[in-house]
Amino acid sequence: MCQLYCEQKDVSAALLRLFFQDSFIRAFDASLFLDDSNGNTNHSIERWAVLHSTLNCFDKIDLIKAELERACPGVVSYADTLALATRDGILLVCIIQCSALHASWPIPSSITGRIDSSESDFQETMYEIPKPDGNLSQTFHLFSLRGFNGRETVSLLGAHNIGKMSCQFIQGCLYNFTGTGKPDPTIAADFLNELRLNCQANNSNSSLNDSEISSGSDLDNYFRSLLRGRGLLFADQQLMADGKTATLLKAYTSGDGTIFRMDFARAMVKMSILGGLVRISRKLPPAQCDVWKLLL
Repeated sequence: MCQLYCEQKDVSAALLRLFFQDSFIRAFDASLFLDDSNGNTNHSIERWAVLHSTLNCFDKIDLIKAELERACPGVVSYADTLALATRDGILLVCIIQCSALHASWPIPSSITGRIDSSESDFQETMYEIPKPDGNLSQTFHLFSLRGFNGRETVSLLGAHNIGKMSCQFIQGCLYNFTGTGKPDPTIAADFLNELRLNCQANNSNSSLNDSEISSGSDLDNYFRSLLRGRGLLFADQQLMADGKTATLLKAYTSGDGTIFRMDFARAMVKMSILGGLVRISRKLPPAQCDVWKLLL
């Protein structure tokens, strides 16, 4: 991961998004990596969903998986590979940006051993993943269906602080909010102007880098931005309109951000085991056990 991060600084954010999108459909089982269409163009797969059109770094997981296969054939799943690579990617971001290790989360051997899915589910992807323009109640509902409470949901939304966001996901808020022909009135005026400079009305293909828009560089900076009316997504900015979530935002921005980082770590562990785990039955031969050091 260190090598991949040095070559592509946004790899951590890309893997985090793969992690999230995969875990939200049925289980965390690498179904997002699967093409079970067998050449049938009428059979849609998860990766083809509109919300997945901007996903990338599949090739980075393929690269890591290939290394694991050379050292330990047929043992380490894609799901475990993605879980461990995502964890280490976020750890690298935290070391470089905030000089703290609190955003890392433990993945001990007791919760590895996932078996990859043999099928993908396009239809569920279309309806079960929170949408960028969804309102807060919709977002909380979809998270609650997967066992996440309000606090866990808010902490996971903090992942929006890193990486790039395609302008197509916020065009409506900037120019035609709910069909009014006007911008979302909850967006601060100075921030609206800044966003429009980056996302012009006739160009939805460009991307925004959150860290360039937000102030500071800590992982909990997302919440500081929301307190200033600078949320990129509609659902994000709504967190300030609700008394309970607004109070939590303030708690997450207090002190050195440890409260958020600990909550985020716990929620990520929970997300990584959605749907339950199936342990791999065969054991690693002693000579091959060091393969785990590639990711740990």
